[in-house]
Amino acid sequence: MSIVHIIVDTRNAMGANAVNSMAEALASKLSEWTGARTLLRILTNLADRRVVRARAVWPVEEIGGEEVRDNMLSAYHFADADPYRAATHNKGIMNGVSAVVPATGNDTRAIEVGVHAFAARDGRYRSMSRWKADSDGNLVGILEMSMAVGLIGGATKIHPTAQANLQILGVETADALARVIVAVGLAQNFGAMRALALTGIQKCHMALHAQNVALMVGAVGDEIDTVANELKALGKVRQDLAEEILARIRSRRNELRHPRRSRPARRPLGLVAADRDGGPHRSGGRSAQGGRQADGGGRLRLVDPRAEHGRHRDRDGGRRLARATRRHGAGRQ
Repeated sequence: MSIVHIIVDTRNAMGANAVNSMAEALASKLSEWTGARTLLRILTNLADRRVVRARAVWPVEEIGGEEVRDNMLSAYHFADADPYRAATHNKGIMNGVSAVVPATGNDTRAIEVGVHAFAARDGRYRSMSRWKADSDGNLVGILEMSMAVGLIGGATKIHPTAQANLQILGVETADALARVIVAVGLAQNFGAMRALALTGIQKCHMALHAQNVALMVGAVGDEIDTVANELKALGKVRQDLAEEILARIRSRRNELRHPRRSRPARRPLGLVAADRDGGPHRSGGRSAQGGRQADGGGRLRLVDPRAEHGRHRDRDGGRRLARATRRHGAGRQ
């Protein structure tokens, strides 16, 4: 079996279509020249001629001191020696890489298989990054990755979100975009390793999980951080607790927006006995404010004593007015 590699500089394109077209066109010529049968005519995603490097230096005093630096170096050596640890170590790098790649309209699956194959290029799967201490004791991180991304063709050129993200990044070439992506991967690797060297990754994960749970129960705006902070303070990130916290926050907010108005106390209704002519009967029993009275054969009914008092006052005033009118009329005659 013969394998023919075509090496193509695709410039600012990812290059899959260009390389596949070239392979198809050359297949017949190769068969004619060699007398062999051609079969597969397709690109490879192990783009080891499109390797990008990012390098960064962290002053030892700014990362927590020599002990933190040494713990991070131990974590790196562990990942580089053990493929089980390397898989998770490299996954942390890809958390950053696999966020930028689709955001710019590039092929996430192509990049992922390429970088993992590149990490095993010497026959053993190992850490994608390298870490060391320099002569001044500072922490140095280096990340080399195959990065076949493009700015033209496919979704990159036509998708408005991809175009907006590229404008934000301010990149004009595929090489510049590749450098940004690898730098993000290195920064992500640093953050994960430092968390492991300090408090452990779970504390950081649970902080993010608390915010996700807050969103799940319907928190919005500043409610998200409030709910998440209370969950972290409790040390229990659970949906039922998040629902209780959110309900309490909104209840308190509603009370502040719509305070309850105090109502004047209402005087109790009393029982007043009505005699046969419809007038009040106040002899015997308790007072009208107190309720039931002996009514001398009358009916008992529930009334408001204030209204009853006003009705009696109006009736007595009417009698006095009638008497005054009769006297006045008699004097005129």
